[in-house]
Amino acid sequence: MRLELEPDHVTVVVMLQVCCSHGSVIEGRRLHGFVIKQRGYCLLEYIDFYISGEDVMEVAKCFNKMHGEVRSSIETLTLVILASAKNRKLLQGEKLHCFASKSGLYNTVLQTSLLDFYAKCGDLDKPAQMFREIPFKNIITWSAMMSLSGLTEGCGVCSSMKWRFGIKHDLNHYTCIVDLLARSGKLNEALAIILKVVAFPDGRIWGALLAASRAHGNPKILEYAAQRLLELEPDNAGYYTLLSNVQELVERWNGVEEVRRSMKNNTI
Repeated sequence: MRLELEPDHVTVVVMLQVCCSHGSVIEGRRLHGFVIKQRGYCLLEYIDFYISGEDVMEVAKCFNKMHGEVRSSIETLTLVILASAKNRKLLQGEKLHCFASKSGLYNTVLQTSLLDFYAKCGDLDKPAQMFREIPFKNIITWSAMMSLSGLTEGCGVCSSMKWRFGIKHDLNHYTCIVDLLARSGKLNEALAIILKVVAFPDGRIWGALLAASRAHGNPKILEYAAQRLLELEPDNAGYYTLLSNVQELVERWNGVEEVRRSMKNNTI
């Protein structure tokens, strides 16, 4: 650029990706300023860049500029909707929803992002409506709806997946169900699903049970979940501290000393 060479689309995109990966917001803005007077190419990449920097105002500006210069795509709309959801911009998201409907720019990914958007903005009715309107539901759609539902509705969604639509449950779905059960106070039922149904429980599913156990004041299941998490992540100091605190809560002083010895032996 200093030699007055005109950068092409590929050059600008690569430079922008470098700025994005290194968190170089100032350099990214300078690059945007350099090409802003040109035809408006790579605006989609700028939308992605500003989303990574959580700058929803610039995301909106890029999208509005794209309206006037190039045809909006489903990918572009989805990115802007995700930014609106992250920043709880209800009015902006509703405008995007209206635009998508009028433009016919609809697919499962975009509709799922709208479902998530309304839920994050606190609208409890719209997600169910969006879910019903999606003609071809994929795994992400089902998982999103399960995670947003209450216990009864979430279990109903889970049942429909298997028996009405023939979709096999995976670890993500079981994690949603465990989270729903545990947050509703059904900790024993949630633990039973992990032990009897899930072949290889990961940190997410044990973490969901642990968080709910702590919220409901169940030290027995809290301790068990913390121990399982320690097995998965033996170098995580936070789990050791949590387990030690649980031992103190139930006045199991030998257990407290054992946890501290383990931390010392593992130099944690």
